Amino acid sequence: MKKKDFVSFLVDFIKKTLNSMPNDADLEDEVKMMLFKIRLIEGDLSKLLKKDKKNFLRFVWLVGKLNDLFEQEANLSEDEKNNLIDAFVNIYNKKFLNTKTNLKGSLEIELLKRSPLKKFYN
Repeated sequence: MKKKDFVSFLVDFIKKTLNSMPNDADLEDEVKMMLFKIRLIEGDLSKLLKKDKKNFLRFVWLVGKLNDLFEQEANLSEDEKNNLIDAFVNIYNKKFLNTKTNLKGSLEIELLKRSPLKKFYN
């Protein structure tokens, strides 16, 4: 994809995604429906959830939307995917994490997409 086209694509995707973010009351249910399994690599998730659960859920929801995009847009190169992730993280940090946030230290997680549960009937 040409650089100009990619930047336009990036801006449109971010605007559309941020505008479609569910309200705080529905956010946790939306994240649960994404069927992610969170594996902690570094940090203390329980402390984070006590301090700022809402921002954690927002971030996981946005990661789910990026995952959906990557599944739909098979023609994106690895560089474009990395640039999209970097831009998304920067915009997220500016929009949701301000200087008043209680988040300190680092947390490294791995989000694994789970297969939907299959039901077998006789």
